[in-house]
Amino acid sequence: MNNYSMTVWKEDTFDAAHHLPNYTGLCKNLHGHTYKVQIGLNGPVDHEIGMVLDMATLGGILASICRKLDHTLLNGIEGLENPTAENIAAWIYEKLPSYLDIKDAEVTIRVWETPTSWVELQG
Repeated sequence: MNNYSMTVWKEDTFDAAHHLPNYTGLCKNLHGHTYKVQIGLNGPVDHEIGMVLDMATLGGILASICRKLDHTLLNGIEGLENPTAENIAAWIYEKLPSYLDIKDAEVTIRVWETPTSWVELQG
């Protein structure tokens, strides 16, 4: 097998409420979303196991993170006092090192607030 670099992806969802205290539009008011989150980990394929990372491992990590956000008021979570989609993606990225060594990995996190609106963080 050649020295390919590939991205492994997992997706999960969570339901949560929030309001945007620093915003003057409708989203300043309390409302909720079913968020969709994708996490991609790009790296070399380990020739011995034939994977970048076991998808079940990545899925378990993402599920653990989403469980912390599911059915909550996001504004009440430390670090998410202003829970924009951008800040949610950054919060998830900051949680990853406690689950996975990412210092040499390329990570992409996508957070959808609606089926047609999302942000993407690349770190």
